[in-house]
Amino acid sequence: MIYTRHFQGYDHEGGINAAFERLWHWAQPRGLIGASTVAIGIGLDNPWITDPRRCRFLCCYPVDSNPEVGEGIGLRTIPGGLYALADYHGPRDALSLVYQRMYQTLLPRAGVQAVDDFDYLEYPSAPPSSFGGENYTCRLALRVRSL
Repeated sequence: MIYTRHFQGYDHEGGINAAFERLWHWAQPRGLIGASTVAIGIGLDNPWITDPRRCRFLCCYPVDSNPEVGEGIGLRTIPGGLYALADYHGPRDALSLVYQRMYQTLLPRAGVQAVDDFDYLEYPSAPPSSFGGENYTCRLALRVRSL
């Protein structure tokens, strides 16, 4: 995946959408992504532990090649393995409840546990304007292993 960093919290209107848009405008003219490309968001901090305004976030798009990067753009691979998935549609602020439910209820019932707290969000479309508001839609993917 190609990615760019946003290190000023998880607020989409406050910067994540702009970071996705910068990455889009860098990658699209290079033929790396198109209208059917999904977007991936990787939160690097737990907002219950880290000051929410200081949480770090990677804005990513999957690519088929290893393009030459620069200008604040990097390459990253999502680790392989087993993932627990949860589709979500609703207010963005309520997404944290999905995380809580997965960790506290769903993973233990399934006999799995989180691995290295690695998770990502997959957004159904790449244009950054689709990542906000009350109609927030994403798929949460949480890396897990059997107990």
